[in-house]
Amino acid sequence: LKIVAAAEELFRTQGYQGASLNDITRKAELSKGAFFHYYKDKSTIANDVLRKYAEEQLLVPLRDPAVQSQPIKIALMGWIGEIYQRF
Repeated sequence: LKIVAAAEELFRTQGYQGASLNDITRKAELSKGAFFHYYKDKSTIANDVLRKYAEEQLLVPLRDPAVQSQPIKIALMGWIGEIYQRF
């Protein structure tokens, strides 16, 4: 959803506390009514942002056939090394 992408970017650049619902709805080009149709509050969209991040950064790499052919310990150590090098 466009709103999740907007919230993700704002949380990353302004922090959770710094990103208001007004900021999120403005960036997503949605009304507050549309926001509340999908989400109860800012914390519920934050959960979706975290779920998206976990899927993209944690689960997708572990589903790679090259990774799955390795023993789990080696695959996890490789993945941890990649994450460490990014930061």
